[in-house]
Amino acid sequence: MKIGFLRGMLVLLAAIPASAEWVVYRTSELELLTDAGEKAASKVLDRMAAVRQVLGQGPTGGRPLRVFVFASEREFHSYSDGPFTEGTYTSGAERTYILLPAGAGLTRNAAHEYAHRVLSPSTPRFPLWLDEGLAELYSTLEVKGQTAVVGSANDTHLTNLRNRRWLTARELENPTLLDERERAGIFYAESWALTHMLKLGLKWKGQTPQFLEELLAGQDASQAFHDAYGRTLDQAIEELHGHVSNIRSERVETRPRLPQDTPSVMTLDSLSASLQLADLALHVEKLDLARKLFEEAARSHPDMPEAEAGLGTLAMAENRRADALTHLRRATELHAPGGEIYFELAMLRRDEGAAEKEVDQLLERAIVAGPSYGDAHLLLGQRETDRGEYAQAIGHLEAAAGILARESNVWYALAYAETKAGEKDRARDSAKRALQTARNRQDEGMARVLLESLE
Repeated sequence: MKIGFLRGMLVLLAAIPASAEWVVYRTSELELLTDAGEKAASKVLDRMAAVRQVLGQGPTGGRPLRVFVFASEREFHSYSDGPFTEGTYTSGAERTYILLPAGAGLTRNAAHEYAHRVLSPSTPRFPLWLDEGLAELYSTLEVKGQTAVVGSANDTHLTNLRNRRWLTARELENPTLLDERERAGIFYAESWALTHMLKLGLKWKGQTPQFLEELLAGQDASQAFHDAYGRTLDQAIEELHGHVSNIRSERVETRPRLPQDTPSVMTLDSLSASLQLADLALHVEKLDLARKLFEEAARSHPDMPEAEAGLGTLAMAENRRADALTHLRRATELHAPGGEIYFELAMLRRDEGAAEKEVDQLLERAIVAGPSYGDAHLLLGQRETDRGEYAQAIGHLEAAAGILARESNVWYALAYAETKAGEKDRARDSAKRALQTARNRQDEGMARVLLESLE
């Protein structure tokens, strides 16, 4: 037990901001926070611009992006899962996050995680091997003018493919069967190689658009693969050995690089840096670390609204509802920024049986304070649908779908409201999106039933 306690303390100590200054770079597209210096920030921003040039702008109207670049790999790992993780892309209630260590693989890892962001509206139905394979494929892209080189050899992956047992189709399709080292090594290597063959291999790339279209239409991945290529995934893996022995990149024409706005730059004081890291810890579910950072901020600055808001949201995550109510009400009195405090208060008051008007007003305040708070739009739209206020409901649910485009339940709620409003053509389109984004049988079944009722 002592050993476990000491390890836990070491993790927490590693995550406390050191003396290095944290600086925030803001553009119209993202916020980047780093203690690794201007050079690291510039590399990441330039790399992300290159990804946008090749893949497009990515989601618009969705949750804003915040990127953290850590000078210390040890500190990075205190916010990420697993010792083999080289980068993380995750979503919170009001924004999405990318976490990166400022090491030798910074630009490649930045491109990989940012590709997830740009491709996210298109990939909810993709199997994990394809989702990760696409991100790895574009992680090594090189852009010169309006020409890009895609699919350059990845020496680390090629070494893994030479020296380790390859995965079967079943293992590739079910990475939870693998241990952490296998997922970090051969799973990513084989996913990259297979995606490379499907996108760039002469015998395969002509059928890949059909494969992707069937996936987006909700077809089972194994069936879609066989329909498009006339082979099973295991048969493709057998042919992959020949492709890997002759990996070639491909030169493609790109759109002109979009103009980059000059980022505003601001050095954070130690309190602001701690609060930003506490918020990150909360949203990547490192709750002990979040508690330590928020409590330190609250002790040193008792009237700090962000600390009260963080402690309230943390209490909600730990189901300490009385504490949550105290902190969240205090945060509203202090005019804490963002919509999360109002959304969490709405949940608390709803569960306590508060009047509908009070709950709706809290949700509306959440939207005013955080326009990209998709869950607030969704819940308010569902409540309006239940009351028969279909026009207002559709407005909120359309906003939710624009923010939470990968969530089947959002599209289903919109389709249902449109159906009740007599907008059958629009409802049919929304129900199709609900089917395309379904991640389990229940979501898929509900979407199919609704869609069939509209035919």
